[in-house]
Amino acid sequence: MLTSFFPIFLTVVIAFALAAVISILAGVLGPHKPNRHKQEPYESGIVPEKPVLERFDIRYYAVAIMFIAFDVELIFIYPWAVAEDRLGLFGFVEMLVSVAILLVAYFYAFRNGVFDWYRKRERIERGDDPWESGGMS
Repeated sequence: MLTSFFPIFLTVVIAFALAAVISILAGVLGPHKPNRHKQEPYESGIVPEKPVLERFDIRYYAVAIMFIAFDVELIFIYPWAVAEDRLGLFGFVEMLVSVAILLVAYFYAFRNGVFDWYRKRERIERGDDPWESGGMS
């Protein structure tokens, strides 16, 4: 049984070895011309107006996590669609439950204003932004 996985293992080893060799060669053979401007946070010549470390709104992370959740859900829907005739009613109900859970999470986030980027300042000024007050309602 392990012999059937040997080609996959060999491919992974070769890929890591090739990445290591290319990285080492780029570091050794590449040009090294450090200067003061290259050591700054931006190499484009633009003078930074804000500090480098800046706090991001938690909504960026919430949207990213939701994107990953929907992406993973799509990965599960494709095999289900292929094998739907063999799974029968049980497989159909299980997929409906899975999609329903995802839709509940989507509407919960929508209701709490995760996708509402334009009126954020108004909500903060009124004091009814659940993300700024430290928790979701």
